Amino acid sequence: MAAPMAQVGHMMCSKTLRCFRRFSSGKGVKRKIQKSSSKVQRPIDEIIQNITSPRPVSFQQMYHLRRQEAHRSILVQIPSKKHISSVYNQVKPLGKVMNIFHFSHIRDYALIELESRAAVQRVLRSASHFSNDEKIPVESRVLLLTGGFESVGKQTIPLPVQSDPKEKFEISDCYNATGLSHQIEILYHRNHLTDLGCRLRFFVCSKLEDMLSGLFPHCAVLPFGSTVNGFGKHDCDLDMTLSLLQSEHQVGKNPNLKFMTKKRTDNERGFTQRSLQTVADIIEQFVPLCLGVHRILNARVPIIKFRNDACNIECDLSFSHISGHRMSEVLWVLSELDPRVAPLVFCVRHWARVNEVNRKHPGPWVSNFMLTALVVFFLQSHPQPVIPKLRTLYHPVNPHDDFSAPFMSDYTKVPKTKNTDDLGELLKGFFAFYSSFDFQSRGMSVIEGTTFSKPDFSPVYLENPLDVNLNVCKNINIPEFERLKKAFETALWNLETNGEKKQRAWGLMSILLPNGNGNNGKLHVHVGDLFSQRSESGNQDGNQDGNVDDHQVDNQGGNQDGNQDNVSDMRTKAEPSH
Repeated sequence: MAAPMAQVGHMMCSKTLRCFRRFSSGKGVKRKIQKSSSKVQRPIDEIIQNITSPRPVSFQQMYHLRRQEAHRSILVQIPSKKHISSVYNQVKPLGKVMNIFHFSHIRDYALIELESRAAVQRVLRSASHFSNDEKIPVESRVLLLTGGFESVGKQTIPLPVQSDPKEKFEISDCYNATGLSHQIEILYHRNHLTDLGCRLRFFVCSKLEDMLSGLFPHCAVLPFGSTVNGFGKHDCDLDMTLSLLQSEHQVGKNPNLKFMTKKRTDNERGFTQRSLQTVADIIEQFVPLCLGVHRILNARVPIIKFRNDACNIECDLSFSHISGHRMSEVLWVLSELDPRVAPLVFCVRHWARVNEVNRKHPGPWVSNFMLTALVVFFLQSHPQPVIPKLRTLYHPVNPHDDFSAPFMSDYTKVPKTKNTDDLGELLKGFFAFYSSFDFQSRGMSVIEGTTFSKPDFSPVYLENPLDVNLNVCKNINIPEFERLKKAFETALWNLETNGEKKQRAWGLMSILLPNGNGNNGKLHVHVGDLFSQRSESGNQDGNQDGNVDDHQVDNQGGNQDGNQDNVSDMRTKAEPSH
């Protein structure tokens, strides 16, 4: 395993593959952005700063490095950011400090990475408990600084205190961008999961491991999904699985001497439910900063939900979820193969959410995972593919192995694409591809990167890469499919007709502004205007004062009362022509 890296997991991109090659030369090249504010310039500066940072070459290596970082870290609540020097003075005699991060959520916190787990143990042995009997004497890597403030404001520490940028994405940030590709970059860099965000999520997992390790010394709480797949947002939830024994801990052990244990008295589901109930009780009673514990044990996949108050992270904990980890690896590899993949996925997901193509809760509509798979298939189907078919990325033990075979150990050995389209061209290509795709008769395979005859009558058929007999889009019904198809066509029309900076809402703004051109077929009108024609024809019952609240009319579903008579004559104005 390679040596630990100081900066891991930055999913950085450049505007195009050509820009990526220019930046990676390390010559300090900077792109000139005309009439751009410093707020818009920042994402490009981040690219230049991080593009040459060491990167893991496999999902397993990334995962191992992140877990090691988490177990070498402590979280300290402090009165304010200026007290970080006081924390540093308390810790430095006990071990070398590698990284310091500051963040705030109601209170201020310092996440400190030390040189080793042994150094962390020395810090914990030096800490004391409250003398208050009402305090439960739990020991964890979450600490509180209550004194030693003499050095506040008087001493500098030899390490930079890292923190996340305060700026969040606003649609107005896109106005002064140099082009559609630059707008997509801004959206991505303001929303993607940062290094600190990833560290905090792995830290939460490691803290749960600590609390359960007394009974299960080799247990592991493993994050999957958005935290590790390369497509996580800065505020994404933390999905975790609990494994009581990792197989690697059985290697080299004495087969003739076994631990005495108890036998399960019920089936696997019953055992899972009872075990999660016990874990939920431990979290609720003893784990610091874990609040709002909810037990959802009768779901198809039983889970525990809770919130980490310090990190402001919503958490879901389940038992072993092999498919979730496997899919996370698939997506991470794809996000690393080309720097345009993650920004394009972010953009499509954001567009879908703004235009209500998908929802936060499950239903008969397209999900984030389905949108990601659609982007992947488009990039594979391009005349010059941006990413290869998945079949080329794994190592079968024999020719008959299914897709559960391990991935290649070094994704950097995958041949680079010859495609030089920028992000803007790819986004338009995505909407054009699916606006004309034959969903009626063709299914899609990201394993082979090709289409095939659809085996059933589902509106959309997208082969599950982990089980080729399943359709990941099976839940989509016909009305939602028609809505999705219409959204593709509308987005393409808006991008093609608002591509220049002559309009108030140009480029990406034209498909992200709910009240602008990118309204996905929804017409925003004044209710008083709906009755103006009636009054002119002799009907005096309409409201004439003009003081009626604005309402949003959906041309596919009519207004909220289901009456479409007043808007039928305006339908053609809302629908783009192609």
